[in-house]
Amino acid sequence: MVAERPAAGAVRHRLLETLRQYAQERLAAGGEVTEEALRVRHANYFISLAEKVASGMRGPDQTEWAERLELEHDNIRSVLEWGAKADATPDRVELALRLAASLYAPWFRRGHGREGRKHFQALLSHIGAKKPTKAKARVLFAAGSLALWQDGDDSTAWVLLTESLELARLLGDSRVVADAQRNRGQVLCKRGDIDAATRCHEEALQLSRAEGDIYGIRWSLENLAEMAADAGDKKRASELFEEALSLARQSGDHHSIASILQSTGALACAAGNPENAAQLIGEGLSIMRMIGCNHCSSWFLGDLAGLASSSGDFGRAVRILGAAEALRERTGTVIPRPAMVLSEQTLQESRRRLGEAAYAEFLSEGQAMTLPQAVDYALSCIHEIGRASSPRPSPPPDGREGKNICVFGSPFGEALTGTFVPSPSPGGEG
Repeated sequence: MVAERPAAGAVRHRLLETLRQYAQERLAAGGEVTEEALRVRHANYFISLAEKVASGMRGPDQTEWAERLELEHDNIRSVLEWGAKADATPDRVELALRLAASLYAPWFRRGHGREGRKHFQALLSHIGAKKPTKAKARVLFAAGSLALWQDGDDSTAWVLLTESLELARLLGDSRVVADAQRNRGQVLCKRGDIDAATRCHEEALQLSRAEGDIYGIRWSLENLAEMAADAGDKKRASELFEEALSLARQSGDHHSIASILQSTGALACAAGNPENAAQLIGEGLSIMRMIGCNHCSSWFLGDLAGLASSSGDFGRAVRILGAAEALRERTGTVIPRPAMVLSEQTLQESRRRLGEAAYAEFLSEGQAMTLPQAVDYALSCIHEIGRASSPRPSPPPDGREGKNICVFGSPFGEALTGTFVPSPSPGGEG
């Protein structure tokens, strides 16, 4: 037996691999308990844990819950792979689907979206997943949401989210109906069908209010606020954002607070106040680091880079984008294709303005930063962003982690014409 103390603090014990194999052989030889029965117990344990984590991800202790699940990543993966084996029975597949149903938010935030989508698709396409169940409806929602927010695959997202919606309606699962409608509304917004998108978001809000689902109400209010802002109704947008922010603070949901503040940052930018926008997005970046959301941290770094570029600070923009790119490579994080395109455009414009040699130097400096260094560097220039500044910024951190700026907010914004407009963020994950 080996004792370990991970970063989360609690002591964990594990068997040496040789002892584990020996114990498994003795168990099989004894015949008292079948391996299948033990695997079922193992799966049920982690289903219970994942359900607690999914609930905890909506409250003030979301960081601790996410870290708890992160420690069990190998066990979680083992259950999902066991449930997706070719010889798996429908009951086994259903167990794996029940586990997968609770994984979307923690895995998306921690940069496991690519792996999650692979597991979700394997389970959904399994011959044993034909039965209509609430777990299947939830996993369809998760797979569709990852297609939308992670990969920018709107067509696949629409198919999966619509299948989730239809199954949830059949089963009377109003929470999944509301969640699916919220993200279907986002797809419709991207297609320009504003009337249909509004109907989706309003139905979702009505269902969430009926259930007393604070998280869902907050999410719908934020979506409707973003639509009002896009329509130029800044007064209504501000009122809806304010109500959403109040609910997020009421429940102590840091991720939601960050998302809303980013959205209000976009509103400030549209109102011609890039300095206030930078403050709000900077708060979002700080909180995303605090709660360990690597996925959103890379997006928020891109937002600040876009604002730096729009103010003429191309060197700083390249450094920050270099750090964001390195973070995604280290964590395996995938960002939506539209966000990646905007990032590439910002880099191309910066290269043209700086020249090849200076561009390469700034990019290399950014790629060498750790996440804490990159966040501290980006936050240190908040007061500079939005003002006219020199193309060559102050030096980056000298290898020290820097002070921990802990304040309370997404994807990359475009900065090619002097106007930075952040795109909508996944305000909730369901």
